[in-house]
Amino acid sequence: NLAPNRETIFVRIVNNTTGCANGISNFDVIVNPEPTFNPVSNLSFCDDAVDGDDANGIIQNIDLDSQIPALLGNTQDPDDFIVTFHNSSANVSSGADAILSPYTNTSSTETIFVRIQNKATFCVNDDATFDVIVNPLPDFSVTSPQIVCLNNTPLTISAENPAEIYTYEWTDMAGNVVGNSQTLDVVVGGNYTVTVTTTNGTNCSRTEIISVNESNPAILLPE
Repeated sequence: NLAPNRETIFVRIVNNTTGCANGISNFDVIVNPEPTFNPVSNLSFCDDAVDGDDANGIIQNIDLDSQIPALLGNTQDPDDFIVTFHNSSANVSSGADAILSPYTNTSSTETIFVRIQNKATFCVNDDATFDVIVNPLPDFSVTSPQIVCLNNTPLTISAENPAEIYTYEWTDMAGNVVGNSQTLDVVVGGNYTVTVTTTNGTNCSRTEIISVNESNPAILLPE
């Protein structure tokens, strides 16, 4: 078409035998626009233990549908469109194998391809993408339980073998913050909780508990 969006085509039909013509018919060529989309931010999460493993980069119940309002923006009514999510560019183009929300990812970083179809015109836009990113939790270990000898205090407990630079917060059984370094000196028994948080911008935290038991000094009895 030469005219944008809508153009009238006039039809002339001629009988080759008689030369008689009918030139009063016409129809319109209508070009409907593709749906538009706004680029959206990636969905980032901290790994969790909902699936029984907090170090496998897998998150359950990822709400992909939460991206739809931002994708469509304020000028497109979500009721006018079918928005589906796909794991490959081939599937998003064909509309095959849509993935459902809530979604469970299969790797720590995944690209989600978005297909937006206008219900009235059937026009499709399949250019939108975003990433699902699962960030690792702090990597460290603790030793529990431990024993504090009451005649030889303090006992130093720690978040052991940290893989990176983290921040630390220790609390006692009453919930009082009692330390903010990798180690903590304790003089009484109890359960001490350490929350370790990443410093790389992901703000992911892992919490562990160290149980400390008290031991009194040995008493020497006369023979």
